[in-house]
Parts: sequence; structure tokens; C-alpha cells
Amino acid sequence: MIIVNTYTNIHYSVWEYKGEYRKRREMKYKIKVYIWGLLGILLTIPIRTTIVSYDVRGVESPFLTSYFYHWDILLIVGFILALWTSQQFPFSSSKIVDKLWVTLFLGLGLYGMTTKYPLISWILLIRIYMGISLAWYVFRLQKYSYGLLYLVQGVIVGLLGQSIIVIVQMIRQSSLSLPLVVEPVLSPLLAGVAKVTLGTDTIIRGYGTFSHPNLLSFVSLLALLSLYRKQLGKKLSIGLFILGIGIAGMIDHYLITSPQIWIITSTVGLYILYAKPIHISSWMFRGIALILHILIILTFSKSGLLLGIILDGIYLTSLKKSSMFHVEQFQKTLFSSTSRIVKGIVLGVIFIVATTPYNDIIATLIKRFVYVQDSLGIIGSHMWLGVGLGQYVAYIPDNNRALWQFEPVHNVILLLWSEMGLIGLFFLLGILSLECYDYVYGYKKQR
Repeated sequence: MIIVNTYTNIHYSVWEYKGEYRKRREMKYKIKVYIWGLLGILLTIPIRTTIVSYDVRGVESPFLTSYFYHWDILLIVGFILALWTSQQFPFSSSKIVDKLWVTLFLGLGLYGMTTKYPLISWILLIRIYMGISLAWYVFRLQKYSYGLLYLVQGVIVGLLGQSIIVIVQMIRQSSLSLPLVVEPVLSPLLAGVAKVTLGTDTIIRGYGTFSHPNLLSFVSLLALLSLYRKQLGKKLSIGLFILGIGIAGMIDHYLITSPQIWIITSTVGLYILYAKPIHISSWMFRGIALILHILIILTFSKSGLLLGIILDGIYLTSLKKSSMFHVEQFQKTLFSSTSRIVKGIVLGVIFIVATTPYNDIIATLIKRFVYVQDSLGIIGSHMWLGVGLGQYVAYIPDNNRALWQFEPVHNVILLLWSEMGLIGLFFLLGILSLECYDYVYGYKKQR
């Protein structure tokens, strides 16, 4: 009897210990999820302080200024944790592509010492190095891959908050003077503020806390693609992601000049490659998709509206294909509230694009031509080695031109060529090609 009671007590004690251990493990997991989600929200809110700044004609230029952002702290902490837990330095494998990465970083660092503003080049290079190193840990060692899903979900939650800020800004037609957060000074009367003319009224475009409406539009599109990933599938999502950054890179520079954008873009890209798709209820999916579409429309970004039409068209086509052999299911999908919302928004976007004044389009094209002309002049003078990272604006000739012309060219390839030179550009494109080949070959081999 004593033996039986002892065995029973031990048995219950073991189960109690296992239950407590399971609860502790679940609690730790929930805490990690909340932390990842919070980090995602913080990626949409800029908090910064100035490290060093240079001016153009006595006016501080944001393109000749190095800021220290709160997400720089996240990069540093993430880099240290990945290094500590893996006990392996980034780009330390025997693969040729890792050796090429190290060669490129060393070359850019040494050349940065000879530029007009070496400190700007070095700060930018350190940030890029830590960002690519974190991507390397995810790509090679699968570090942090479990957190990418919650990080992207946090970005989506942050954009829901941005929608409130945008709506209030457009109602007031001014900024909100938010504490701590860097918010642009907005007014339809201020020069340099992105505006749109509707009829006889000129109103500001939707900014939120982003430095330009095009940035908010692009991040909203990335969030929408993340939301659609489950239905689109991995391969199609990758293709649309490449198409999106390709079009954005052809017509603007923020993919490499805005740390916030390239961090969020890299996060979404890694999420598509390595994380599971987002699983939420249908009503929540419809609500979030609706808000993201409203955000894109309120930015009045022409490229954002175009990419939104493409993304929605492919998404609706994928819905049709997935149910084409089930007539009743296809009819429900075709006339569902989600489908009607997306179709209505697509028609609204087409209407906005069609009614955009031609004067605005011509003015935009003229500005783009001026930027391209300046970049070709810089490339002609520094074709092989470039002017150095972050130095583009410093080398724009001052011929009594308007201040708006002191801005990087709105094309990523031309900007990289201007700053890295033809040698650096070919080096970078070669490395990215090898990384893509390694991923595709490794994926086929695993399959």
C-alpha cells in the first residue's frame, strides 16, 4: 500500500511538473510573440536624433544628414544576439559569395575614407553591413525565421495606426505635432509638401509619420502582399515582390536612401521566403485589406496605385483559379464582400489615375528628367569608382539651381552607379545573382 501511494504521488508530481513546464514554455512563447509584434509596430514609427549634418546653401539637407534611429538599436541588438547564439561571424562560410560580400564591404569602407564626407559613408556602410548580416543569419542559419511572421504582423498593426493619423491629417490639412515621433510639417501652402489638385482645391497627400506619401504607399503594398501570400502561394508572391521593388526602384530612390524602407522591404522579403503565411479570420482579413487600400488611395501615389491594381488583379485571378472547378464556390467568391470591396477600390483607383491633371504628370516627368541628367553628369565624372556611399547630393553642381534639385536621382540603378561606380555596381549585381542561384538551387535540392 505504501509503495502504491508513493508511486501515485510521484506520478502526479511528474505530471504537475510537466504541466508547469508546459505553461512556462507557452508563456515564454507568448512573450516572444508580443516582443516581435512590438518590434514590427516600431518599424512604422520613426524616432531619431541627428548624428552629423551638412547643408546646401545654408539649408540642412536630409540627404547629407546621418540620423540615429531607434531601429538602429534593433539592428545592433539583433546582430549581437545572432552572433552570440550562433558563435559564427557573418560571411564566414567557405562559399565564394561570402568572400565577395567581405571584399565589397572592405572596398566601400576604404574608398569612403577618400570622400567629401567620410563620416556619412561610414555610418551608412555600418548600417548596411548589420542589416545584410542579419539577413545572412536568416538566409544561411535560419536565425530569427520564426519571428518574421510576427514582425510582419506588427508592421500591419502599425499601418492600421498610420491610417488614423493620415485621416486626421487630411481632415485638418496639417500635421498633428505628435510627441517623440518624427512627423513632417504639413500644409497645402508649404513648398516641398506633396500635394494633389482635386478640381479647384489643392490638398496634402497622405503622409502619416513617413517622410513622403510614396513611402507609406509602398509599405502598405508590401503589407497587402504579405496578407495575400497564403492565397497567392510562395512562388507567385516572390515574383510579385521582385516586380514591386523593380518598379519602385526604377522610378524612385527610397529603397536605398530610406533605412526604414529597406529594413521593412528586407523583412517582408525574408518573410515570404522563410515564414508561414498569415492566418486570420475572414472578417479581419477583409477589414485589414480595406484599410490598406484606403491608405494607398490617400497617398495619391501613381506608382502605388498602379502596383495596387496589378496586385489586386492577380489576387482575384488566383481566387478564380483556386475554385474554377467548383461552380457554387466560385460564385460565392466572385460575389463575396471581399471581392466586391477589391473591385470597387480598383475602379476607384482607375478613376483617380484617369482624372489626374496632365500638368501634374508633366511636372513630375520634367523633375525626373532633371534628376537623370544630373546623375549622368556624375557618372561621366566618376564612372568606375563612383562618388562614395551617401555622397550623391554633395557632388551635384551648384549652378544657381532650385533647392528641390539637390536630391538623389529617382532610379536605384543610376544612384548605385553614381555612388558605387561601375565596378561596385557589377560586384553587387553579381553577388545578388549568386545569392538567388544559391537559394533556387538549394530549394530544388531540398525538394
